[in-house]
Amino acid sequence: MQADPFVWILPASAALSIAATLSLLSASEYDSLIEPIGLILGVLGIAIGLIIAHSQKKQGKRITETLEEIRRVDREARARDNRRKNYHLFFIRSKVSQGRRRVSRRSRRIQQNIIENHHATLEQWNRERDEARRDEAWANRAIELVSVHFDAINDLMIDFELAADVNRELRIIVNLLTAIHGLDNPTINQSHDQHELRRLLQELNQARERLNNLLPRIEHEVPQMEAEQQGRG
Repeated sequence: MQADPFVWILPASAALSIAATLSLLSASEYDSLIEPIGLILGVLGIAIGLIIAHSQKKQGKRITETLEEIRRVDREARARDNRRKNYHLFFIRSKVSQGRRRVSRRSRRIQQNIIENHHATLEQWNRERDEARRDEAWANRAIELVSVHFDAINDLMIDFELAADVNRELRIIVNLLTAIHGLDNPTINQSHDQHELRRLLQELNQARERLNNLLPRIEHEVPQMEAEQQGRG
């Protein structure tokens, strides 16, 4: 590594000053040396000042470079977090939307084919209950997957209650679907099973609405993340 030329200013100036002072002392009277000695000390002071200024400039440059590196690393880390959060939120949003559509379709089909169809048969009900059982299995699997994706971004979440709310509504839907496909024969008009089916469908539709209301909260996580990143930048 090449030596910094400013490093030699102080010892060289000091040596020159001492040599000049000794020569002048041996050649002249003390009183006649006041002006040259003052000049030599002035040169030495300038040299020391230059060294101090150069040292401060180098130190300031190192601090600036360090701060810029810290900002760069911080920007890269936030960009990675943003990509990670967006990826998992996309999956969660997709599952919640699918759940809402499946519940809506199942409720509508049961309403039309069983409740409003006064000639519904047990065979038709068995088909509907099989579909409800499949929807229940899907919802159980969705709960597991959504929980995994929420856990992956738990440190980045702003709405800390969102994961629990999504999980709760999906479990309510699972329980309602379990109760629906557990009914024996709601095709009999004004029977207990038919009244129970009407009640379960009403609660299922309410759960669907609550699930639908969670979508804006999921969407709200992303723009807040981006706004925060722009503010820091």
